[in-house]
Amino acid sequence: MRFSGKLPLEAIFTYFCTRCQPFDRSTMRIPSSHRSSAWFFALLVLFLTGCALHYARGLYFFTPDRNFQYQGVDDAYITYRYGWNWVHFGTLSWNESGFRRTEGFTNPLWVFLSALWAFSGEKDWLYPGVTLTSSLLTGGLLILLAQKISSERGNLPAISGLFLSAASPALWLHSTSGLESGVFGALLGTLAYSSLSEEARQPPAWQLGGFAGLVVWLRSDGFVYLLVIVGALLLTRNPAWKKVLSGLLLSLTLLYIWRLWNFGSLLPNTAVAKLNFGLAERLLPGLLAFLQTLPATFPFLLIGLFGLHEQPGSQRLAALFILGGWLAYYIYIGGDFFVERHLLGVIILSAALAAPFFEKIALQSAWKFALMLCLLVATIWLALWPDARFSYTHPKPQDPWILLGKEMARQREQYGTVVTFPAGKIPFFAGGNFIDELGLNDPYLATLRRERFIPGHAAGSHAEAIRLAKESATTYSIFAFSFEITTENINDVVLWVENTNPQSGVFHQPNEQQRRLLLANTDPFAHTLILQGR
Repeated sequence: MRFSGKLPLEAIFTYFCTRCQPFDRSTMRIPSSHRSSAWFFALLVLFLTGCALHYARGLYFFTPDRNFQYQGVDDAYITYRYGWNWVHFGTLSWNESGFRRTEGFTNPLWVFLSALWAFSGEKDWLYPGVTLTSSLLTGGLLILLAQKISSERGNLPAISGLFLSAASPALWLHSTSGLESGVFGALLGTLAYSSLSEEARQPPAWQLGGFAGLVVWLRSDGFVYLLVIVGALLLTRNPAWKKVLSGLLLSLTLLYIWRLWNFGSLLPNTAVAKLNFGLAERLLPGLLAFLQTLPATFPFLLIGLFGLHEQPGSQRLAALFILGGWLAYYIYIGGDFFVERHLLGVIILSAALAAPFFEKIALQSAWKFALMLCLLVATIWLALWPDARFSYTHPKPQDPWILLGKEMARQREQYGTVVTFPAGKIPFFAGGNFIDELGLNDPYLATLRRERFIPGHAAGSHAEAIRLAKESATTYSIFAFSFEITTENINDVVLWVENTNPQSGVFHQPNEQQRRLLLANTDPFAHTLILQGR
């Protein structure tokens, strides 16, 4: 069978559908009995294949000259530590003893999910288990959105944008990061698109309200994204605003009651820690972070805008309001350390809104093959760009922070209370009491403002964290990067691992040659170490 001259996605769909019964090329319609079969399955397979590729070969965070977050992002393991302690120690706390207890996570529902995987009793199972769950849920939401679009528009090219989103390395990365990001973005995109549908085809109240409730519990600031949707619906007099707002208010009320019961506060500690700088100080970092997202977001924003050009005026206005509101919120919070994480909803909603654009080029454009190829290349541009996160040609080494945490767990009592900068992998695998120097998991340090604003890490104090550690235990230790090692404290290093070469393993009490290496190394982040309290 030849597909010459056809839109590639159309060709794929045509192949699957015509194996069952004739395909109407003039209308591009699929017999209803086959709408949920081969092409939805192809969408899921494409997305899960990309997720598997990134899980096996991709990275999750990098700076221009180094990278060492190999097994998911460090933040995900903060969530796992809360879930693990809840199941195995009976306390919803970052420290299993309840020491410095506060709400140091931004994703309550993901804590519950990690708690379910914690019942396995194996810490090594949490990241792959949660990642598998995240990938399947995100893929399922993409199929749900594809079903809605195809049922409304009744043709094949309408879901081409979702195929492009399933081929996006950014979506693969954040769906396998270990966090809720992929599910949150897909849920937001599905909810927003469903809310914008024609009144006669709107989902029942329980569906829109239920999705809104899940958004609130998936992220503590989820209500902001929902308020943008409600504002857009009110602006265009779309009655769906009542359903979304009802779900928002009910779930937010339940979340506040739960938060007060467990932590005695209406605000999560993370909100205090992340936004203690003024708006003027957050705007420039937010704009710069947004520019970093453009390789992933711009192709989808472009096709989404082209699709909106074919939509009724009220729907166009509402969609622009939502997209603009979400982008403005990203800049308002100062961007994100993990670049595109909070903009996955923008990507998926834009892909869905592009349905009329793909319909038009499939019927009218003689250059549809070349255009689709260009869009596909633009979508995977991040994989072609020199971005270390998407260097799939080399296998991933061991994760140095996981190695360090596991080694600490062997003789946990030796290190006492540990002051740490990375609050995820090392504390999760090591166990025992830690103090989060950046304040995300500490009610006092969260109120202290750092010297300059860094997205997601605007609070904390190294000196105050050490003071708290000294007051809490007779033995304490400090996590440090190699740039903090001097001739005065080199003899205090009791444990270290090389970030850039974790295959070499974990070292105890460095000898004279190793001490010279630590002092002479030119890369300030080449090693992570534990310094014994003194």
